[in-house]
Amino acid sequence: METMYRANVALNGNLGSVILKDGLTVPEIRILIHVHGLGSVKEIAMSGKADVNSVDERERLNSIYSAAKVGQVFG
Repeated sequence: METMYRANVALNGNLGSVILKDGLTVPEIRILIHVHGLGSVKEIAMSGKADVNSVDERERLNSIYSAAKVGQVFG
């Protein structure tokens, strides 16, 4: 079981465009920081637990953010 999180994300670092994202994994938080900038992901809080397989999670992240962006963060 992996801990899931929720966080406020300032889109492109713009504090006027903040969304709440729930069901985040730690790898997804790292990608969001990479995409939107350092300091763009705030108020991170645990929101639950889920069964997360690392291979499935990488595929999920590739489908949302692109394999290129995931590769930039995790190689």
